[in-house]
Amino acid sequence: AFVLFSDLQGYTALNERMRGSEIAMVMHGLWYIFDSLVQKHGMHKMDTVGDAFIVLCLVDNEKDLGPLACAMVDLARDMVVALRDINSAIASGKPWHQYVDGTKDYRELEGGEDETSKAWRSGGEAGVHQILNIRIGIDVGRVVAGVIGKLQPRFHAHGTVM
Repeated sequence: AFVLFSDLQGYTALNERMRGSEIAMVMHGLWYIFDSLVQKHGMHKMDTVGDAFIVLCLVDNEKDLGPLACAMVDLARDMVVALRDINSAIASGKPWHQYVDGTKDYRELEGGEDETSKAWRSGGEAGVHQILNIRIGIDVGRVVAGVIGKLQPRFHAHGTVM
């Protein structure tokens, strides 16, 4: 299996500048975009914990290692690009997080700056261009995967790669 681990650099500082409800909106928007990228590349989202995002790609046949490795690297690249675009959207002051899941029409973005974007931008001009950065690591190894748990059963993978 290939496993992608990512976490956001700047997340802790962001929590110090924003209310919990604002962080939740931002993370919902970001995870929604990342979830779409995971689907695009045919991977499986394992979990999110705070600012960590974990993706799994099971390998059934050894001949698929090369193409699946490329797909995992493509996913990582797309996540970096998406976060760059989100940073730009935040810097613009538009309420981008309300439009990523389709619940609001993106054509309404002509409006003014929302409170979440104002709070995010309050760090001053120096912090606007790279509000959040992402660290991504990819590993490969053997796993045992399946649904475990009683109260909230979930799909998990276990092995040295995890």
